[in-house]
Order: sequence, then structure tokens, then C-alpha cells
Amino acid sequence: MEIWENVYGKMFNEGKTIRQIGTEEKRADRTIYKYLNLNYLSPNVVNSVMDSEAPSHINLQALFNIASKYPDFNDQEQVFYCRQ
Repeated sequence: MEIWENVYGKMFNEGKTIRQIGTEEKRADRTIYKYLNLNYLSPNVVNSVMDSEAPSHINLQALFNIASKYPDFNDQEQVFYCRQ
């Protein structure tokens, strides 16, 4: 299983606040929150994306939606793989 963490996640884990990250990266706080949510995607979903095996209906906005609406990995995978 592959471990993935985005750059904003690393900055956050190093102790920077959302506002500090946003200022440094010249991004809105909301944008930082959206990208931080990607750190909590199911490892299976992340691996599929990284292996270029994502379903055709998945784009970045879909990943943002899945990460923010479904905290449970099983639910995320159901939506990602269209098994609802």
C-alpha cells in the first residue's frame, strides 16, 4: 500500500496554519482545505489515481467531493468505483 501526502499536508503537519500556507502559496484558505482533504482519501482510491486507473468520470473536482463528503474509506470507494 502506497502512502501519499500532498505538499500542503506536509506543511500543515510541520505546524503551519491554513492561513500561513495560503499566504505562502498565494492561495485562498478554502483551496488549502480542499487539498488537505485529499490526504484522507482511501489508499485504494489514491493508488488507482497514481496508477492511472481511475474511472473515466473521476476528475480533480470529483476527488475533492469524495474526500469532503465521505469520511469512511468504504463509502469513498463505493462512489469512486461507481458501486453505489
